[in-house]
Order: sequence, then C-alpha cells, then structure tokens
Amino acid sequence: MRPWAWLLGALLLASTGGAASAQMYGVHTGVPGVPYMTEPARESLMDAWNDTQPFEPGWSYGANAFAFAYTPSLSYTLERMEFFAGGLGGQVTIEIRANDGTGLPNGPVLAAATYNESAAQSWQGQNLGTPVALSAGTLYYIRYYVVVGANCSFASSGVIIPHFWSWDGGASWDGPAGSFYWMARFYGEDGGTPVVEDTWSGVKGLFR
Repeated sequence: MRPWAWLLGALLLASTGGAASAQMYGVHTGVPGVPYMTEPARESLMDAWNDTQPFEPGWSYGANAFAFAYTPSLSYTLERMEFFAGGLGGQVTIEIRANDGTGLPNGPVLAAATYNESAAQSWQGQNLGTPVALSAGTLYYIRYYVVVGANCSFASSGVIIPHFWSWDGGASWDGPAGSFYWMARFYGEDGGTPVVEDTWSGVKGLFR
C-alpha cells in the first residue's frame, strides 16, 4: 500500500446529491437507500458475511473496484455470489481468484460473471460462468467491480470484513483496511457434481 494512500482517501471529499461527504478507503457517505429483499437464489446458501444484520445506509462507492481475502471454513462448489446492492444501477463484475502469494488480489481468475445491478436496494448477484470447487482453509480472493456512486453493501453491525480498493479498475490496489461490515452471500453445492446454469448438468431424478 502506498504510505500516503490511506490519508488521501480519508481526506478526499466527494459530492453526493449536492452535499459534501467524507470519503475514505474507497467509499464515501451518500444518500441512504431503502432496503428490501428479493426472492432467494436457486442454489443453497453455503456462506455469508453479515447477511442477517441491518443495512447501513449513507455510504456510496468512490473507488471502482474492491477485493477481499476469502478463506472458506468448509469445502464446497461456489456457483453464485451476491452483494446487497442498490441506489444506482449499472454493470458490475464479480470474480473469484486464486492466491498468487503476493498478498494482493491478483491471482488467476477461477470464475467470473458480469451483470447489471438495479437501483432497487436488494440482494443482487449472478451465477458464475463456471462453478468453482473451493477447499476449506484455502485462501482465495474476491473482486467486485462496482457502480461508482451506488450504495455500499454495508451492514450496521456484525463482523468487520477487510477490503482492498482500486481507483483504476484493479490495475493497482490500496489496502487492506478493516473498517466496515460488508454484506455478501455465497451460494453453491456441498460436494457432488455442480449444477451448470441452463443445462441438465448435475441434475438427478427418480422416475416411477
């Protein structure tokens, strides 16, 4: 991390809806959204960050990409990721990456998905292009390329999730910093054959 980056992020002011707001660690205070829940994904919920905690309004994205170290506590096949998104719609991308040993989220891409988030505050995500078998206790990295100005996927309490942030789409990174209760959900299958979206892969049935 550049030694001046955290200070610059903390002091930089951004305007949201005509009101100045303090910005730090790639996010800044903004206009609060109104949370509501959408229907759940088809896969099983295997892991989550602060998904049962209240949404924390008033923060919006300043940087255009964020990343997180992720070490699952159980082995499973990751098929879908979701963040509690809204406030401003637009195209986003999520990635799961291998650890390259540098301490930065720059390892090989294992799977990715690009989709459009809506302005309605809700759980939003996409099935990965290829399901990924994750091993318990193994370090991976998640990248989340966001809509700048959209509401941050933050809870008001829970477990702090450290994050990296990038102003240039992941070409360089600052952080990690641990100050926010990020909200995310991870869906998949606990062993067995992963289900591939829009195919019959992994489907079993009993006919009489």
